[in-house]
Amino acid sequence: MFANSCTISYYRDLTAFKLPLTVPDSVSYLSNLNQKTILLALYQHYFPDEWASSQVDWLTCTNDCLCSDREIEFLTLVNDRLFPLGEVDNLDRDERLSEILLYPQNTDWYDAELEQLTDTEQFLISVLGCGYLLTNWLEEFKFEPEKLVSAEQIDFEKLKLLCDEHTSPLSLLYDVLSLIDHSTGCIWLDIVWEDYECFTWEQKSIDYLTQDWVIAQPYLTKMTEFDQWLQADINNRKEVVELWNSAKK
Repeated sequence: MFANSCTISYYRDLTAFKLPLTVPDSVSYLSNLNQKTILLALYQHYFPDEWASSQVDWLTCTNDCLCSDREIEFLTLVNDRLFPLGEVDNLDRDERLSEILLYPQNTDWYDAELEQLTDTEQFLISVLGCGYLLTNWLEEFKFEPEKLVSAEQIDFEKLKLLCDEHTSPLSLLYDVLSLIDHSTGCIWLDIVWEDYECFTWEQKSIDYLTQDWVIAQPYLTKMTEFDQWLQADINNRKEVVELWNSAKK
């Protein structure tokens, strides 16, 4: 068993120095080398202390994928400290993160069934006029409002000002509606799978995505707080509708 492990290790080390013999292999080799150089340079820039203390060889590859262990180390640091990258440890054999893949961090309810969403999401979507009809509110939300102003008749600037006049969690209504509506201005929260985006591995992209991930955190925290409050009492749902209606143009 030990001999087999050593053989595999030596083989991996040797393949790191294997030169391509065909044109397609040469193009692939140069592309991988270029990508490796970019990622390792970014590693040194964003995590200089970790780079200096790392004991991982930049050529070694024990993950059965195109990325070296040092690259995986960098990607893991990005995922843990800057913004989400997904399952870094489960890259396919021939997979390399040649671009920064953006994974939406907000519910993409446009292509989902209402029943698949949380109760709070169903309620807020219905307030926006995209969910249950008023005739179904009693069954779904335990009350039926006398009226519900349509989103087209709402002055959202007025709604924001009205929210500011209230205390939390009701004051969070404008922000959580922005989250539901994918209109926060934060790419992590506004993007949906249909409008998939990716970015090149460069400092400008990393800085932008890191900054927007920081912006996303308070929205997610507010939704959690609002969700707990909304589900605690039917009267809280009634307050939401009352505040919503008061923002009519």
